[in-house]
Formats: sequence, C-alpha cells, structure tokens
Amino acid sequence: MDYISPKEVAGVMMNTAVYKSSLPIKDLLIRGALSGALLAISVTLALLATAQTGLGLVGAFVFPVGFVIIVILGLELVTGSFSLVPLAWFEGKINFKAMANNLFWVFLGNLLGSVLFAILFWAASTETGQASQLGNIEHSLILISEKKTLGYGDHGAAGLFAAFVKAILCN
Repeated sequence: MDYISPKEVAGVMMNTAVYKSSLPIKDLLIRGALSGALLAISVTLALLATAQTGLGLVGAFVFPVGFVIIVILGLELVTGSFSLVPLAWFEGKINFKAMANNLFWVFLGNLLGSVLFAILFWAASTETGQASQLGNIEHSLILISEKKTLGYGDHGAAGLFAAFVKAILCN
C-alpha cells in the first residue's frame, strides 16, 4: 500500500517552511504578487461563471482552480506562509527575523498583486471610469466588498473579532 506517514508529512512541512524562510525578498515579492493576482483572477472568474449560469455551484468549482495554479507554480500565498513558517520558528529551525521577513514580504506581495489586478480590472470594466453602467460581475464585487467590510465595521470590536475568527477558520 502506498501512503505517506504523518511523520513524513510533518518533515516535508518543516523543510518547506525552512525553504520559504530562506527565499530572497525579490522572490517573495514576485511569487507573492503573482499569487495575489491569480487569486483575484479566480474570484473574478468565479463571479463570471456564477453570473453567466445563475448557479453559485459553478463559481464554487471555478474558484479553486486559482489555488491549484498557485500550488503547481510553487508561488507564495500568505496563508501558506502563516501556517508553515511559524512552525519552523517554534522548532528553532529559523530565527524570528527570518520568520517576520517572510510573513511581511509575502503579505506585501499578495497585496500588491491583488491591488494591481483590481486596478487593471477597474480600468477594463469601466473604461477607466468613463462607463456609467456596471455589469453583473462589478455589481457582485461591490456587494461582496461592502458585506465584508461595512458589515463587520457596524459591529465595532465584535465585528473585527468575528472577521479574525473567520480568517482562522477558513484556513
């Protein structure tokens, strides 16, 4: 029977964490930016699939393709770094500076990539703000964004805590 033992999985995770923490800043930013952009593209494609079919399930099938591409290309997604790199620090395989460096630069790369895609999507879908009509995808993006920000903001600290807990649970 072919299988990998939990001990082997943990060893691979630790090796991956050490490797991630040793990448140069340039690599973290490039890999992070590509991941952020790919994830943003996945959201847009999932909303497009949902809008065209009227079935949320179709969008749910489309969205994970972005994650698969990120894994296949060996890119850096901040959630992966958040889950793996601190383990290497806890085990004493890397120092705190290496861990903090990785988490910061991957987060920044993800943010830059997703914001760049958002700007490009805005420019294309609104003709750089000249189009007066929003499509289904744009309308969906606005509604989702409002719900994920204003909805939590209305509840103050409790809303912030709820968003934090949901972020943990989604990983």
